[in-house]
Formats: sequence, structure tokens, C-alpha cells
Amino acid sequence: MPYKKIVKTLPFQPQEIYNMVINVEQYPCFVPHCAAVNIHEASISRIMAEMIIEYHTVIKNFRISYISNIELHPENYTVLITNANDRFFKKLESSWKIKPCIEGSEITYEIAFELQNPVLNLTLSSLILKNSEIMIAAFTKRAFNLLKEIS
Repeated sequence: MPYKKIVKTLPFQPQEIYNMVINVEQYPCFVPHCAAVNIHEASISRIMAEMIIEYHTVIKNFRISYISNIELHPENYTVLITNANDRFFKKLESSWKIKPCIEGSEITYEIAFELQNPVLNLTLSSLILKNSEIMIAAFTKRAFNLLKEIS
């Protein structure tokens, strides 16, 4: 199963980063390839959201839609994401773990997945893993644009 772990330190309070991560409605404004987010359910501890991702290539354009179950753990600034019976992912496990550190916050993002279609699993896995890096870069840029650095 393809897996990626990214660790980054940012000069912002953990609560601010956490709030940015759980504000999934805003993802289309800054996350590359995220065309839309539709919230199906939302509570203090859980969000059920459909994400629509678009990839444009020279050969073909891809439009992928999947539903995620997003568990919110504000007490330790953790977000756990799993697939919610959709046609695209056979398995999706993703997490954001935000810990306070001297510099501000240490952010650990992890993703492991398997696609339903074995051919797509082979062809799109590297693209999805690369997109994880692009997504973290987009979150970093947004944090520097919106949040006040710890001095």
C-alpha cells in the first residue's frame, strides 16, 4: 500500500494550524487540484465530506470524487481521515498530528491508501503521493499568509 510521511515545523500556534486543517470548506481556495468540497455532515468531533479532485494532463483530464470520514481530536490537535465506502479508494488512512515545539508547531502528515481499481492503483499512486507534498506546501504558504508568526 503506498505510504508517505511528511514532517514540517512552522512558527505558528498548534491551535491555529489545527483550525486551518479542519476548515475543509476552504480547501478549494488554496489546495492544488481540489476543485470542490461538499460537506455531508459536520459536528464537533466529525466531518463527512466529499472532495472533488481534478488533474489535468497533456493526455487526459481526471476528475476524482471521494468521501472522507474526518475525525476531529482538538484536545491533542489530531485529525484522522478514512474513506467512507466510496468507489475510488479501497482503503484510505490519513492523519494530521500537530504538536507544540520551541519553534511553534511540528506537523506530521501521513497518508496510506489503496485504490479500488488495480490499474489506477499502479498508475496514479505516485501522482497522489506527489500531490501530498504539493498539498503540504500549499498549507504552509496559506499559514504564512493568514497567521501571525510566534516571536
